[in-house]
Amino acid sequence: MIDRRNETLLTLQDAAAELPAPDGKPVHWRTLYGWWWKGLRGVCLETILIANRRFTSREALDRFLEAINAARQPRHAEPRIQEPMPRVCAATRATLARHGIEI
Repeated sequence: MIDRRNETLLTLQDAAAELPAPDGKPVHWRTLYGWWWKGLRGVCLETILIANRRFTSREALDRFLEAINAARQPRHAEPRIQEPMPRVCAATRATLARHGIEI
């Protein structure tokens, strides 16, 4: 939640202008509107409505970017524990023994 007394408020246009331009194209303010309305990777940009105008804050933008980057990081799989070899039936042992393979 944006704390308007302690955070630096920005219009969506100003916030978009502060973001780095990927591929040389500046980020459009409607992109930030979409981040507020629909979200990205399950995370929504925090905004506040003042006098019928939508604002975000530098701090909210930082929280949003941190959250979407954390959501994008791959989760490391748990290390696999080698399961013991299942019992081999007598017929299989005999077949392997004929070929000179011992278990």
